[in-house]
Amino acid sequence: MEFSKSIKSKFPWFLAVAASLALSSANAAVVTSITQPLLTPSPDAIDSYLDDLGGGIETAESLTATADIDVLNISWWGSYDGTPSTDDFIVRVFADAAGSVGGLLYELASAPAMRSLTGVQDIFGEDVYAYSLDLANGALALEDGLSYWLSVVNVSNTGNNPVGWYWAESSVGDGANAYREPALSPDWIVDSPSIDLAYEITGVADDPDAVVPVPSTLLIMLLPLGALAMDRMRRGVRAIDFA
Repeated sequence: MEFSKSIKSKFPWFLAVAASLALSSANAAVVTSITQPLLTPSPDAIDSYLDDLGGGIETAESLTATADIDVLNISWWGSYDGTPSTDDFIVRVFADAAGSVGGLLYELASAPAMRSLTGVQDIFGEDVYAYSLDLANGALALEDGLSYWLSVVNVSNTGNNPVGWYWAESSVGDGANAYREPALSPDWIVDSPSIDLAYEITGVADDPDAVVPVPSTLLIMLLPLGALAMDRMRRGVRAIDFA
């Protein structure tokens, strides 16, 4: 009967795991946006479309996603026919249906949009405002290459407050928008060629070229296991050989 070392020298498992983690990469989230900016009012004046349920009209603007985007913010621009009061926006995003407005994908009533003056005026001499709405994480996702329709209708022209809201013009776009008169019909009418309406959709998308480093804390957590394994290898495991 003899005693012999039965453990073989080999590359420890924890080193393989650590190396794999250190060399692995993943897609990093980058900020991206789909933008139709407000028209610069020179030499052309900013035009706008009535977009107020109090006035009986809801307007939607077409857009195409340029990446898989988790939307975090929607911004737009507009003006009022009269002194602005408290806004009551309804924000909706619809799918595209062969170039027309399709099924509803997202809706937020009484959207808490932040309003601020831009310092420019529209074709009627009314002040143009910028609006910004933050969305809850995961509330709306757009798919790369697909077309959608964005509606940001206001409800300011109601009761004894005859103030209509108008969605302001953009300097770029595909020349198509749509409108409907909800009190008369739920059907959308595509208006093309037409002016493009100003908006910006901002969110996060995966960047396939970016590398996410492994958190150093994870590698630190592996060190005690590595030390234990190395100590066991150094001392060896004795087994009884009856051969």
